[in-house]
Amino acid sequence: MNDYKKVERKKRILWVSVAFFIVAVFIARQLLLEQTGNKNRQGKSQSAPEKRKSAEYKRIAVIGDSFVEICLSLGLKDKLVAVGYQGADKSELQGIAHLGGPLDFSEEQLLVAKPDLIISSDSLAIKKRMPATLANKKIEKLFLKHDTFDELLNCIERIGKITSREKRAKEIVAKLVSQINVKRELPASAPRALLVFFIQKDEAGGYKSFSCAGAGTFLDGILRSAGARNALSSSKIKWPMLSVEDIIRLNPDIIFDLRPDAKISQKEVFAHWQKTAPLRAVKNKRVFLITNHYALLPCPKVLEIHEILKKLIARSD
Repeated sequence: MNDYKKVERKKRILWVSVAFFIVAVFIARQLLLEQTGNKNRQGKSQSAPEKRKSAEYKRIAVIGDSFVEICLSLGLKDKLVAVGYQGADKSELQGIAHLGGPLDFSEEQLLVAKPDLIISSDSLAIKKRMPATLANKKIEKLFLKHDTFDELLNCIERIGKITSREKRAKEIVAKLVSQINVKRELPASAPRALLVFFIQKDEAGGYKSFSCAGAGTFLDGILRSAGARNALSSSKIKWPMLSVEDIIRLNPDIIFDLRPDAKISQKEVFAHWQKTAPLRAVKNKRVFLITNHYALLPCPKVLEIHEILKKLIARSD
């Protein structure tokens, strides 16, 4: 009888052991399946963007003259299929679809170009013009800010990275940083200059309102590096609109009148300023017209504007 009980006990222990083993195997299998499923789900959600970002983009659309200039400097001409560009036609852009200006481009033409990458400023006004494009997940979008000098450097680096032009981008950034010092210490005697653009004329032949480059803008940094203080160094607005009364209160030593592509002469501009107000810059004939297309563009060609400002500031000493 005792032997019988011992055998039965061993059988129960064996069955319990088998049951535990089966349950353990089942649980382990479920955990393995769950982990595999998670990896697969993560792979599906992450691999596409990662693969997309590392892809070699072959059809790039660029909205904004600044970004067009950056892409050309990075050697991306052959990949451009459409540009939102306001400047006059240039040889580098021949054969490339022109969409119109950055704020009036055609989304229909943009989509016809079939880009796989769009580069544009991070502007709400521009984004409002491309609802269908934004909804198209097959098109990668790169929206960038470029108000300040540091943001310009960031734009060059990020465009270089996403287009596999990192080496060239680093070379351009290094050259800009080596030649432009936006934190340059200036002596107390440094002239105060006003960077003016988009001027409206009054009925008397003078000017009545002025858009200007305020503190913190890329033009503000370039001006400092060139050797002059911004007359709007205390401005809390980056691109303020000023009245004649504001200009008179500022009374700058130098006025840089930035008119990209303007068909007007230095003599004509100076005559308009003479009719505007008896400013120090006007009396001393330190009003300078700059008509280069890229005068207002945060792009690698700021080096050329920097050199122009340096020479004009030196001439006015």
